[in-house]
Amino acid sequence: MARQIHQAHPDSQWLFTDLPGHGLTSTSKETQPILTEPDWNRMAEQVAASVRRRSSEPVVGIGHSLGGVVTLLAAAQYPTLFSRLILIDPVIYSTEVLAFQAIMKATGLWQKRPFIRRVRDRQQRWPDKNTALASLRRKALYRDWHDEALNAFVSYAMTHHENGELSLACHPQTEAAIFASRPRRLWPAVKQVCCPVDILIASESYGFIRRAVGRAERVNHRVRGVPVPGSHCTAMENPQFIASEIQNLLRE
Repeated sequence: MARQIHQAHPDSQWLFTDLPGHGLTSTSKETQPILTEPDWNRMAEQVAASVRRRSSEPVVGIGHSLGGVVTLLAAAQYPTLFSRLILIDPVIYSTEVLAFQAIMKATGLWQKRPFIRRVRDRQQRWPDKNTALASLRRKALYRDWHDEALNAFVSYAMTHHENGELSLACHPQTEAAIFASRPRRLWPAVKQVCCPVDILIASESYGFIRRAVGRAERVNHRVRGVPVPGSHCTAMENPQFIASEIQNLLRE
């Protein structure tokens, strides 16, 4: 699930933004996959438009994974929209990864990579909530999630049908298309962001994220990496700890 959390003001309202094809967006309601290549930069524009409609003041942008990158792109494009960013293990691709991905996509090999096929072919539908919870708990990705986080995922990241069945709000083909895509002008955006950016780096996450954050700190003095324990899903594994880390950063 890709979702940004935007805080309009401390002790004030929280604004939640779903990306196209996720959560309660019209695409996910209709359970129709996004078959064309997702445009990360267009997503950033849509997130920015959503925030502008609901807040007249700069907000604190908080995003995880894809949501973190999209929030960063929005901040670069709209400098007065955010007062600061707190990104949780955002998938910031290094220039080497972006170049490799471009070559693989040009040859048609990127979409054939095993992990993209696994995402595309993942189970999408369950007969009821308890079956969905038990099924996900057996999968490596969800095995260490906090019970409340997993329950929230099943409650809010799935479509609940009248017959009691549940299906993923983000269609597997949409998710696979996102994994097979990449943002445009990512590193110019990293350099361009003019508000403070704290990036929580999970200790057991993908190595390219740690390397990319190191480079981001070098090209933009406003960026700061903050190591935290856990995997790429650390926010769902240790929600109270991550919430405390965010609160500590907001107090600085």
